[in-house]
This record gives sequence, structure tokens and C-alpha cells, in this order.
Amino acid sequence: MLQHASHKHAAGKLKHAIRRELEDELGKEAVHELHEVLRRCQELVEADSPLELRSVLGDLNVAEHLGLEWVESHPAVLPYIEELESLL
Repeated sequence: MLQHASHKHAAGKLKHAIRRELEDELGKEAVHELHEVLRRCQELVEADSPLELRSVLGDLNVAEHLGLEWVESHPAVLPYIEELESLL
């Protein structure tokens, strides 16, 4: 158990260091926004079926779920959003 806890602690320190590097490069606000978009995307990844995915989205489409402003400023993700929505 101690070895597992040490592993978790080391991984947590690594995650924190990566976040600090990103904040230095991009700024805290941009990193927070990116974290939120990735968290929302993870909700979609974890859906076990199209039905569950629709439940996660509720009345929103994928772009709205992720955040329209972010999606509009990152058009490279649009084909992937369209692919996912075609499966619903």
C-alpha cells in the first residue's frame, strides 16, 4: 500500500509541475479554460452508449457542451465534433 501511495504522490507532483509549465506558457486563465473543455470532453468519452451520450448532452449539441466560444476559436476540432454528432 505504501508503494501505491508513493506512486500516486509522485504522479500528483508530476501533474502539478505540468500544470505550472502550461500556466507559464499559456497563462492561468487559458489553462483553466482548457482544463474545463477537457473535463467536459471526458464526460463524453465516458458515455457507454449513444443513449448515455445524449443524456450527458441534454439539450445541447457537442459544441455547446464543450463551450461554443472555445470551439469557435479552435476550428480544427470541428471535424471531430461532426463525426461524434453523426453517431447520435
